[in-house]
This record gives sequence, C-alpha cells and structure tokens, in this order.
Amino acid sequence: MPVLTGPSPPVINLQMGGWNMPVYDYKCDKCGHRFSQMVTIEERKNVFCPECRSKEVKQIITGCAINTGGCGSSPPAHAGGG
Repeated sequence: MPVLTGPSPPVINLQMGGWNMPVYDYKCDKCGHRFSQMVTIEERKNVFCPECRSKEVKQIITGCAINTGGCGSSPPAHAGGG
C-alpha cells in the first residue's frame, strides 16, 4: 500500500484495478506523526504509523473533495449575491 506524505487533498479516489480507493488521513497516538494512507474500508483496521510502526493510530477528518460532474460540466451554482 502506498503512503502519501506530501501536501495532497485529504480525500481522493484513484482508479486502481477497477476499484476506487479512498485516501484516509491518520495521526499516530504514540509519536504524533500525521500521514495519509490509501486503503480499502476493510483494511483500515490494519493501518500502522510509517514512522514508529505503531498500530495506535486514529483516523482524522480533514475535509473532502467532491466531483460534481465530468469534463466540460457547468460550475456549481452559488446562493447569494453576485
């Protein structure tokens, strides 16, 4: 499983072998390291810290990316003035 360590969007769906794989953000309770991991929902319980190898990690919620349409779609309408 690849570990993403750079500044990337917190939730991305990447096409891998026909499956969408979400990226989850974690923080290690032991060393405090924050990291992102691309895993299936079933594998989330097997994630460990890439720095100290501890399994004492918690998923953190940092935001999400939303795709509202395909290429060439209209931008979403915004409420309010303008």
